[in-house]
Amino acid sequence: MSRNNNPLILALTGDYFFIPRLEDAASALGYELEVVEAPSAFGADDMKAACQGVLSELAAEGVQLLNSGDYYEAHESLEHAWLEASELEGYLYRTLLQVSVAYLHVEKGNYAGAVKMLLRVRQWLDPLPDQCRGVDAAALQHNVEAFAEAVQQAGESGLSELDHDLLKPIPLIA
Repeated sequence: MSRNNNPLILALTGDYFFIPRLEDAASALGYELEVVEAPSAFGADDMKAACQGVLSELAAEGVQLLNSGDYYEAHESLEHAWLEASELEGYLYRTLLQVSVAYLHVEKGNYAGAVKMLLRVRQWLDPLPDQCRGVDAAALQHNVEAFAEAVQQAGESGLSELDHDLLKPIPLIA
């Protein structure tokens, strides 16, 4: 039985990976895990078109802050970038925002917060093409997978021992 009244719903689109022990982590947080297929309101061509161009000024600032390890300020800039972006452009910015918040939670020793952000980031990262506004989204996805797996394996008690080299910078395309 869930300690929380609402199930944790993980909406997945297209191809996705399964975070090892995801069900265990959700259960530890007091949630029942419910996985549903999320309908896509847009096509791959729409997302590719939204990924043309460069990062907004606020998003570029947020990436720079995140890559320098200032996760809180990165979160602030990326949140503003996401709120000002179009819906589809916002997928990238929200992905970057969620990564910065997950890193911040790990830095502060908040296992539940890190797991929550890592569960959420998938819905924004998965629809992105391999390259989006100068971000290597394919490499980012690989990094997020490795980070999520390490957080899961560390568990709440081992989070302080997590190798901080796993908090990778956002990979940019030169």
